[in-house]
Amino acid sequence: MRKFLILPVLLLSIFLLNGKTVEIARDNIHLREGPGCFHPVALVLNKGARAQVLQENDQWLKIQYNDQTGWISHTAFEPVQQEEPLFTSPFEESEDETVSSASVSAAVRGFARKYINPTGEDISFLDNYDKMIITVPEYQQFKRETFHNRNYHKIETRYRRWNRFKSKDDFHITNYLEKTGLAVSAQIAQQSLINDQKKLKYLNNVGTLINEHSELYYYPAKFFIVKDKRPAAYATPIGMIFITDGLLDFVENEAELACLLGHEISHVVHKHGYREIKARKPRIEAQNAFAELEEEIPGEDTTAAQLSKLANQMYEAATAKRQMKYEYQADKCGAVYAYRAGYDPQALINLLARIKNNSEMDYENFESNWESFYIKDRIEKLENFIDQELDRRKNLSVINQYRFQKNMR
Repeated sequence: MRKFLILPVLLLSIFLLNGKTVEIARDNIHLREGPGCFHPVALVLNKGARAQVLQENDQWLKIQYNDQTGWISHTAFEPVQQEEPLFTSPFEESEDETVSSASVSAAVRGFARKYINPTGEDISFLDNYDKMIITVPEYQQFKRETFHNRNYHKIETRYRRWNRFKSKDDFHITNYLEKTGLAVSAQIAQQSLINDQKKLKYLNNVGTLINEHSELYYYPAKFFIVKDKRPAAYATPIGMIFITDGLLDFVENEAELACLLGHEISHVVHKHGYREIKARKPRIEAQNAFAELEEEIPGEDTTAAQLSKLANQMYEAATAKRQMKYEYQADKCGAVYAYRAGYDPQALINLLARIKNNSEMDYENFESNWESFYIKDRIEKLENFIDQELDRRKNLSVINQYRFQKNMR
C-alpha cells in the first residue's frame, strides 16, 4: 500500500514549495527564460544553489536566483542516481554553484572539437548547439495550429497508465554526458548534413512537441538531416538526433514523422546508446589486448587477427537480442509520446510496414534497425501493444499529411 502513496506525497511537497527558498539537488540545471525546453537558457545552476520559488505549474517552477529570474523543471530537486563515468572524465567538473550559459557553451564546443577528426564537412552546428533551430514564437504558433479546435489538456492526459509505463531511470544529462554526447554528435555530423532551413524548422517543431510529452521535457532534443540514402537514424546521449534523408523518404505524413522522432527520443530517455557502450567496454579492452598480441607475433602469422575476428563475431551474435530489446522499447515509447502529443500511434506501424515492404538489406552496411530485416517482429509487438494499451476510438488523433507535404517535400 505504501508505494501508492509516493506520488501524492511528492506532488504535495512540490506544491508546498511556492514562496519558499529551495536548494538545487543536482548539477547542470538550465534556468530558462520561460516554462519550456524551447525557451533560451539564461543561466546554468549546479548542486547547492539556493533560490526562491515565485510560481509553479505541473512541470516547471519560476524561481529567483540572486537578481535573475527564470524557470527550472521539478527534476532539479530530485536526488541524482550516482553512476561512474564509462571512462576517465576528460575534464574538470566545476565546483561553482552557478555558471553562465556562454561559458558552458564555449567549454562544450572546445571539448567536442578536440575529439573529432575533421573531414572537411560543415560542423558549424557546434557553434550554436545551445540555441534552438526554431524560435519561441514559431514553436508556439506551430503548437496552436496543431491543436486548433482540440482540447490540448485532454489529449496529453489520455494515456492513463503513463506513470506505470514511463522510464524509472535517472535520465538527467550531466556535464560529462553533455560534453561527450556532443563529441559523438560531431562525428555523426561529418557524414554530411542537409542545410534546408524550411525542413529543419518543421522537423524541430514536430520533434519539440513530441519531446514535451516525454520524460525529457526539460531538455531540448534537436533534429538534423543526414545526407544518406540508407534508412537509418542516430540518437546521441544529449538528444541530438540525426535522421537520414533515405529514412525520411519513407515518411508520408506528420503522424508518422512524430512517431519516428518519438522512437529516437526514447533511445535518449532510456540511455540505450550509453548502456550499449557500457556493455561493450570489455570488448574495447579486448580489442586493445588483441592489438598488443598482434604486435608481438612476427612475420605473417595471422593468429591474433583470426582471434579478433572470431571474438567480434561471437560478440555481435550475443548482443543482437539486447539491441532488439532497445528497439521494441523505443517503438512502444515513441508511440506513447506521439499519442500524448495528439497523433495517431498507428502511424508508426504504417511506417514500419512501408519500410519492410520497400527496402532491401544492405549487407555491406548491416547496421540500421530501420532495415527491412529487423522490422517484422517490431510490427507484431507494436500492434499488440497499441491494441492492449491505447484507446484509438476517440477522435483525438491527427495525421496532418498536408502540412508534412508542404514542408518536407
